[in-house]
Amino acid sequence: MKILLVRPKPQNLFAKLKTVRFEPLELEYLAAVANELNFNYRIYDGLLERQPFSSFLKDNQPDVVAITGYTIHVNLIKEYAEIVKEYGTNIKVVVGGIHAELNWRDFYDFNIDIIIHANPLQAFRDVLLNLQNQGCWQPVKNICFKKDNEWIKNQGESLVPNTLPLPDRTHLHLYKDKFRYFGKEQCALVKTAWGCPYSCNFCYCACLNGGEYSTRDITKVVREISDLEQEKIFIIDDDFLVDKNRLLEFCRLISVYNIKKDFSIYGRADLICAHQDILSKLKASGISEIIVGLEAVDDETLNNYNKKTSTHSNLQAIELLRKNGIKSCGLFIVNEDYGLEDFKRLSAIVKKMALDLCMFSIFTPLKGVPGYEKYQERLIIPENKYENNDFLHLNIKPTKLSVTRFYLEFYKLYLLAYSDVRRLRSNIRPIIKSILNLIIGGIR
Repeated sequence: MKILLVRPKPQNLFAKLKTVRFEPLELEYLAAVANELNFNYRIYDGLLERQPFSSFLKDNQPDVVAITGYTIHVNLIKEYAEIVKEYGTNIKVVVGGIHAELNWRDFYDFNIDIIIHANPLQAFRDVLLNLQNQGCWQPVKNICFKKDNEWIKNQGESLVPNTLPLPDRTHLHLYKDKFRYFGKEQCALVKTAWGCPYSCNFCYCACLNGGEYSTRDITKVVREISDLEQEKIFIIDDDFLVDKNRLLEFCRLISVYNIKKDFSIYGRADLICAHQDILSKLKASGISEIIVGLEAVDDETLNNYNKKTSTHSNLQAIELLRKNGIKSCGLFIVNEDYGLEDFKRLSAIVKKMALDLCMFSIFTPLKGVPGYEKYQERLIIPENKYENNDFLHLNIKPTKLSVTRFYLEFYKLYLLAYSDVRRLRSNIRPIIKSILNLIIGGIR
């Protein structure tokens, strides 16, 4: 059986910056499953591939096409599925990913055969075996399938991290010079946990994996890291700082294996404060940067986001990182209630915090996340215009500014934040040019 694994072309405006390009880890996990079953596979990486999808499809003539993506890719995934069926009606189209996990009905499409809505690797394994054996779909968990032109959703189950195979990194090795995270060239991804134990209402992470937070054995994680040739590693857990004892064991094993790597991780501000006594150990183990969801600069907004942090802990966390020689990347959200004074205050506080890096996004109601329904009547774009769910577009009408003025103020945040040449270094011209393109693209 020949399998084509597909990452759609980028729909996010920031992808044009080319300063952040990650390996398709989700496809590399699926590739590992294909290897276990002795099936041949190819990867179509829309982030890198110049050959049109239709041409790549014809060249490889797969029996199964598996497509994964985010909310912004929904319409593109359907387009790819249509291309597949136009080429060969007998080719099976399997769709999965985060959006499919929470909103499987959005893929109830004539050109799609199977939707994976839970426990993706086990489901993918079961789907391939069932296709090989021409079996019945009723017993196969974690999928949606069609019977007599009606969609049926089978029972789902949570993923068990310690049962997962290691990803097949062949694609990473072939294109290692293409993957980077800002200044960190040849960057590899590692995932050690699924789900999130917190419940911020702007985020879908706590809804994934059936609402369960589960982790891999940290010894297995460190062994995987040890085998990677890349020196730059991005641990992409929603929060790597959840368990202090697990962090200490991570530091111990990094020392035992004599691993010399450069790690970037995500971490909450309150956990940075709670674990301040081990920050020096984290630094010594190679953690050079922590990406912190600061989100807002006032406690009322943080409470509205159900963030369960405070502006005090935000400021304290950044100072603790600075004292321990760990770089900080602050993430902020601007919402539809922002006025001119709110933008000015955010810009001033960001400048005062002296973050090493900062990113801004626009509050976007996410379908499938609790509370989404209260925003539906306020949407200013069609619900099925999924490509606008990139956190760079207004999906809700601003209450204090015109849409155009809101966008100008939003992108001005980036211009002001990166007016410091120390941060930009030699990238100043392409970044400024890209931000101007983002302004034009966002307003459109």
